Amino acid sequence: MSGTVKDIVSKEELDNLRHSGAPLVLHFWASWCDASKQMDQVFSHLATDFPRAHFFRVEAEEHPEISEAYSVALVPYFVFFKDGKTVDTLEGADPSSLANKVGKVAGSITPASLGLAAGPTILETVKKNAKASGQDRAQPVSTADALKNRLEKLTLLSTWSKHVAKVDLLLLFEEHVLCLVVEGIMFIWEEHKPTGKFTPSSIVNPDT
Repeated sequence: MSGTVKDIVSKEELDNLRHSGAPLVLHFWASWCDASKQMDQVFSHLATDFPRAHFFRVEAEEHPEISEAYSVALVPYFVFFKDGKTVDTLEGADPSSLANKVGKVAGSITPASLGLAAGPTILETVKKNAKASGQDRAQPVSTADALKNRLEKLTLLSTWSKHVAKVDLLLLFEEHVLCLVVEGIMFIWEEHKPTGKFTPSSIVNPDT
């Protein structure tokens, strides 16, 4: 396991690893989150620095059963295990805090490491880049309910596109606004919370 980061494919696999009692660090990430990608660089270096620990990634939205088990609502998000128990968590892109928390569960750093031995440059560069672009903030991920809600909306879109004649364009904006273009006229619906129902908002006719 030294120097490697692997992907968790099931909750059963994670449970088996956790019950082994070995130091374990999980990185909950999302492919669309730049902060996750930045922190993954640090995570990989730390895997080299701390060969006694196991380093794993979990794609948060692909494994909602794992994300919900650890109350993951934002990415990047890290969970630290020792002796089979959760001992700490970390939310957001903070390389220094990640390194410190890994050290607490994994013990001493290996002298010939490529991560923290060359670390100040790596850690600070990632931290600086993340802050410069605002990516140091954790970003929300979809829970099971949110995913179900999104699926229902996409199903609605598909149904409309099949049954409404002469549909030129059908779009879903940020999951809260539906836009339907029929014969050049744009019809807009907005979601009303907490009901989750869509009601007509406006009609845009470029010819008027």
